[in-house]
Amino acid sequence: MPSLAPIATHELIELLRQKSRQGFSQLYDSYAPALYGIISSIIKDKTAAEDVLQESFVKVWKNVANYQEEKGTLFTWLLNIARYTAIDYLRSRQYKQQLQNQNLTDSEYIDNKVRTQPAVENSGLKILISKMEPKYREVIDLVYFMGYTQDEVSKMLNIPLGTVKTRARMGLQILRNQM
Repeated sequence: MPSLAPIATHELIELLRQKSRQGFSQLYDSYAPALYGIISSIIKDKTAAEDVLQESFVKVWKNVANYQEEKGTLFTWLLNIARYTAIDYLRSRQYKQQLQNQNLTDSEYIDNKVRTQPAVENSGLKILISKMEPKYREVIDLVYFMGYTQDEVSKMLNIPLGTVKTRARMGLQILRNQM
């Protein structure tokens, strides 16, 4: 298939609103790599990240009529859809069941996968976190790296909400003191 010549954003939006396959192909070719980078920074599983990317583009296809140029750029709109779809996946029952089936003590805090954007690991933060007591490390990881709310972590770990809040606060204080 020959490569499509780039078209202006307003023309692309109009093609999408007309449900043009050419417009959708152009949209996917132009934005999929960037959106995949955002999604894969939220979801570490490559297969799940690819599924969320596909789901994001389906949402774009179904909701393109709702896009309003005066409220922001096309990329910002696409980015928000991809980001919220990834967060929805993390909060989904399917993901939580996967997480419960994994042993948290075996989780690694240093990920050597190649990423499309700077990773938290590069800042040394994950190394500092890996040296923390497990009770703090577990809460920090779930709340700040996996996107769970403190209430969700409380239910997941079967500990009181106040304990989760205390451990998160203490964990952050420990990190500040180590930096």
